[in-house]
Amino acid sequence: MKKGIIGLVGAAAFITLYCFCGDSSTNAPVEAVTTTPISSLKLDTLAFPGWSQSDFMSDPSDSLNLAVNGEMVKLNNNGAKYFSQQVLNNGDHQAKLLVIDFATIQAAKKNFSDYYTTNQANATALGANSLATVFVTKTDFYYSVFAQINKYYIKMDVSINGDNTFADAAAKAFYNKYVSLVK
Repeated sequence: MKKGIIGLVGAAAFITLYCFCGDSSTNAPVEAVTTTPISSLKLDTLAFPGWSQSDFMSDPSDSLNLAVNGEMVKLNNNGAKYFSQQVLNNGDHQAKLLVIDFATIQAAKKNFSDYYTTNQANATALGANSLATVFVTKTDFYYSVFAQINKYYIKMDVSINGDNTFADAAAKAFYNKYVSLVK
């Protein structure tokens, strides 16, 4: 009887360690969902000299169609819970920053993966980042960054207005700020 109980305790300990710590192979440990609220992801314009806020809204996902032009059904089906949208201006440049809270990392990854799959032909990595978490598309008018950071899906559009270098630098700065806010 004692050997049976000791065996059960040992098996339970192994399963617990395996589930929470991962194994020794290439399986990555499970990332914990961030406790950073979406309300704290609003960019502080003091951190970005020359930029000023012209618009901000934040709401539960039943208003999400205002931010993403009719993609509400798909986003809600993927688990979108809240969003915030901030518009910043710097002279002739405008940046529209959309953050969607999917409540779970898996839902945010699914949405990001769906969007990446449909846009991968035009996608490039942002800096040293992998396309698995962040990518960039460029048009004649916008430098757009799409990212998944923990439970958040982020889309940033920075107007180019003839200055690719400025748009590229601004998009990278905004992305890096979001990464630091979520961690």
